[in-house]
Amino acid sequence: METSKSYVVSINESAAGYLYKSASWTTFFAVLGYIAAALLLLMAMFVLVSGGLISRFNPAVAQMPFNFAWLGVIYLPIAALYIWTSTLMLGFASKAKQALKDNDDDMIEQSFKKMKQFLTIFGVMTIALLVLYFFMIIAMIVGSISGMSGPMI
Repeated sequence: METSKSYVVSINESAAGYLYKSASWTTFFAVLGYIAAALLLLMAMFVLVSGGLISRFNPAVAQMPFNFAWLGVIYLPIAALYIWTSTLMLGFASKAKQALKDNDDDMIEQSFKKMKQFLTIFGVMTIALLVLYFFMIIAMIVGSISGMSGPMI
């Protein structure tokens, strides 16, 4: 006789307390994420404006292959990522608290769905950063090796 494994779990009072505390801390981190996104957007505007002004008034900077104003463009998708992940965290926190308050199984499911989405995005970002770090380390090694073969002064 084959038995199937059931994934239905009931939450006792202690686990509900832990979940509520976790949701409270998640709210805190979501708010910090929104603040960081706002600061990134302000920095992006500052760098875009100042980078454009510097290259306009300084001919040496204008001749450089990389315009400093483009650094501001890099901040925009990062800020969007912060907003997106903070919204998912806030969604988890608010739905988890509401589910505990109303004893609502559907709401708790929605809250865990938000947490799964956040963790998936966070995992993909972590993998992307690790790959970027790997290529940066390789580039530094290649650069230092090629620099050692040049003339020594």
